[in-house]
Amino acid sequence: MVWIALIISAWVALRQIYWWQVKEYRLDRWWSWMRFNQGFKELWGSSFRRPAVTFRTLTMGFGWLGIGVFLNSWWGWLVAGYVGPVLGVVLTSPIHWAGKMILMEAARRRIELVKPKIIGITGSYGKTSSKELLSQLLEEHFKMVKTLKNENTEISIARRILGAVNVGVEVFVMEVGAYRRGEIARVCRMAPPDIAWVTAIGNQHLDLFRGINNLKRAKFEMIEGLKSGGVAVFNKAAGEEDLIKWANDLGIKSVVYEARGREGNKVGVAEVAKLLGLPDVKMGAMPGFEIKETLGGIKVIDSSYSTNQQTFEEDIELLKKMPGRRFVVSPGIIELGKETERVHSELWEKMKGLDAVWMGEYKGIEKTLKSGDTVLIEGRIPSGVKNKILGL
Repeated sequence: MVWIALIISAWVALRQIYWWQVKEYRLDRWWSWMRFNQGFKELWGSSFRRPAVTFRTLTMGFGWLGIGVFLNSWWGWLVAGYVGPVLGVVLTSPIHWAGKMILMEAARRRIELVKPKIIGITGSYGKTSSKELLSQLLEEHFKMVKTLKNENTEISIARRILGAVNVGVEVFVMEVGAYRRGEIARVCRMAPPDIAWVTAIGNQHLDLFRGINNLKRAKFEMIEGLKSGGVAVFNKAAGEEDLIKWANDLGIKSVVYEARGREGNKVGVAEVAKLLGLPDVKMGAMPGFEIKETLGGIKVIDSSYSTNQQTFEEDIELLKKMPGRRFVVSPGIIELGKETERVHSELWEKMKGLDAVWMGEYKGIEKTLKSGDTVLIEGRIPSGVKNKILGL
C-alpha cells in the first residue's frame, strides 16, 4: 500500500512542480489556475510533464521527499505529493526575492552607463508580436537589443539587460508584463522608457488584478514611468480611453491611433518608428500568425503565440471562410477569473457550425484530420500536440 501511495505521490508532486514552474512560482497565478482552469484535474493527468531542473525545483523535490520520509505511511506520501512542492516554494521565495533585487539594481546601473533609448511595450495582449515586428524593423537602422521571446518579468528583463545591453547599444526594446500593480513601476525605475506603448486593454489576467481598473492602473505605470519628455503611444480602439485621459491630465505627450486587431499592432509599430525618425517603413508579416499547409494537405492557421478574446474571434471568422471541414485546437484563455465562463461561452457561440473543437483536451486529433481540412491552432497548446498536427 505504501509503495502504491509513493508512486502516486511522486506523479502528483512532479506535475505540481512543473505547473509551479510554468506559473513562475507565484501563488496568485497558481491558485487562479487551480480554481478556474481545472488545476486539480491537471495534477492527476496522464501525460508526463517534466520540469526544468533548477535550484527551486530541486528544493521542491526535496520538500516532497522530506515530508514523505518523515511521515512514512501511505497517507503521509499522499500528503507529501501536495504539500512538499508548496513547502519548497515557500522556503525559496525569500532567496528568490533578494536575488531579484540585486539583479535589478545591477541592471539599473548598466542602463545608466549605456544610456540606450528605451522603448517599453505593455498591454493585455499583442505585446510579444508587436515587439518582434518592431524589432525586425529597427535592427536595420540601429544597434539594438530586445527582450527574448515572451520573457517580460522583472527578473527576465534584468537578466537581458545585464547579458546584452552593453556599451554601443543604441536602442533597447523591452516587453513588460504584470500580474499586479507595482510590477511595471519597478521595471521602469530600473529602465525608464523614452517611449511607452500600450498595445491594448482587455480581460487577460483579470482575476489576478482583481478588477479592470486595477489592470488599467497597472498598465498605466509604464506611462507614469516615462523619462522627462517621453512619449506615450495609445490605441483608442483597444479599450484605452481611460489611459489616454490620465495621460492628458498629467500633461504627458501622447500619440493616439485607432485600429483593431492585428492591424492595430502594425499601425502602432509605424507610430513608434516615426518617433524614432523612421517615417516611411515597410512592414513585414505579423510574427506569431501564419497560414501554412502540411505535407498531408491540411491547412493550418497557426496563431499559437498567445491568444485573447478579440484575436480568437477574429481568427474564428477567418476559419469560417475556409473551404472543407474546419476545426479549432486551443487551450482556451487562462487567468480570466470570474470572467472565464462568460468569455468561453461567447467563444463557443462563435464556433457554432465548425466540425469539431478541442479545447484543453487533445485526444483523437491526428485520427480526425485529413487532407483538405483546415485547423486553427489558437494559443499555446502543448508542443507535442502542435508538432503532431504539423506533421500530418
